[in-house]
Amino acid sequence: MIKIILSIFNYLHGMGFHRVLLMSISYFILFIAIYIQNKYILLGALLWIIVLLPLIGPPGMLVWLANAWLRYVRSNFFFNKDKVVLEVKIPRIIMKSPKAMETVFNGLMVAPKEGTFIARWWNGSVRPTYSFEIASFEGELHFYVVTRAEFKGYVESNIYAQYPDVEIIEVEDYTSGLNYDKNKMEALAIEYGLAKSDALPIKTYVDYEVDKIPSKPDQRVDPLSSVFETLANLGPGEMYWLQLVMRRDKDKRRKPGTLFTFEHRVHGEARDMMEKLYGKMVETTLPDGSKYKGATKLRPHEEEQIEALSKTLEHDGIDVGIRLLYIAKKESFKPERIAPPMVKLWREFKSGVLNSIKPTKGHPVLDYPWQDFNNIRAHHMSKKFIDAYKRRSFFYHPYIHRYSVMTPEEVATIYHYPTEETKTPGLPRIQSKKSEAPANLPV
Repeated sequence: MIKIILSIFNYLHGMGFHRVLLMSISYFILFIAIYIQNKYILLGALLWIIVLLPLIGPPGMLVWLANAWLRYVRSNFFFNKDKVVLEVKIPRIIMKSPKAMETVFNGLMVAPKEGTFIARWWNGSVRPTYSFEIASFEGELHFYVVTRAEFKGYVESNIYAQYPDVEIIEVEDYTSGLNYDKNKMEALAIEYGLAKSDALPIKTYVDYEVDKIPSKPDQRVDPLSSVFETLANLGPGEMYWLQLVMRRDKDKRRKPGTLFTFEHRVHGEARDMMEKLYGKMVETTLPDGSKYKGATKLRPHEEEQIEALSKTLEHDGIDVGIRLLYIAKKESFKPERIAPPMVKLWREFKSGVLNSIKPTKGHPVLDYPWQDFNNIRAHHMSKKFIDAYKRRSFFYHPYIHRYSVMTPEEVATIYHYPTEETKTPGLPRIQSKKSEAPANLPV
């Protein structure tokens, strides 16, 4: 009977009926059936709820009030903090590997934390967040960094230290002039995250040997070039907006076997995975017929995983939320920009042995007319994703979405400034960084 019900449930879900709707209908039918059989069962359950309400109500109310207060003070904190949008103009020649960008991220992640308990719960203080973005306007790529105004000099000094030839200028927020109008535009969004445990990294620039200097410049292949090409492959009236919102990771977990000892969650998961790989025992029959249990020899892919997990333990983590928007005028909208370009954006970094980046959230696939009457649901999702992008919101209310924990090496792999080998047509470059005139210039 249960298998029949599950089969019907799965069939209806496959026809586009939402799971929540199906569960609600199922419970309603169940309640009606119980009431027909014996109405006193439901009345007894209701009585127990009324009796226990004075016990469970106050704690629940306290939790709700605490969350409401935290949202209020954080909203007030964000409202009183000005943000700054910095555009990074790329020079014609960058002779730097992604290692330089890794150093930038390492430097930014040592910024101040939220502060004391009072600062967090009374002032709404939160960790500094940085949004590294690439915006493609009809195929022309622009690089931005968005953060709180108080960290402007800190961001500039970290970037200039590694990329002295770039030019960083403060600009108006390019998203401020866009207000979603369903009659004039189409907008679709995808958010990405790691497919497996955060402890297992993706293929990084070190694996691609991008950090090594080849004998000839054209021998170096940057896997991020495919991302640049995808973002630049646009026509009139089209835009791609890509953002990586990041902050310092501080997620903890209780250390196994203890009550009050905590450890870094990702580091703990990495150790667990390494112990599982190392701890495999096999039984071997010795020449004298006796049995011996010993650790098995690691296979090549397991050795690769061990090496990757060791690198995870060497680095601090970065919380990373990845979001991509495709926005186009009604007459310029092209559905083929979605799949496979957006869905498979990070295909170059996929590894069956290690980790990969996959879509985790986005516009739902609506194949049946009853799923979205008059496109109301799709338009609502488009408006929300654009608002989340403009707010650079990923970790805090009003948009708390799934994010991943990556090492600085991983983040630098999927976001760094293009080198001279990147031949993307839509990549404007400056001749050189502006500098002051020499002090001893004759007058």
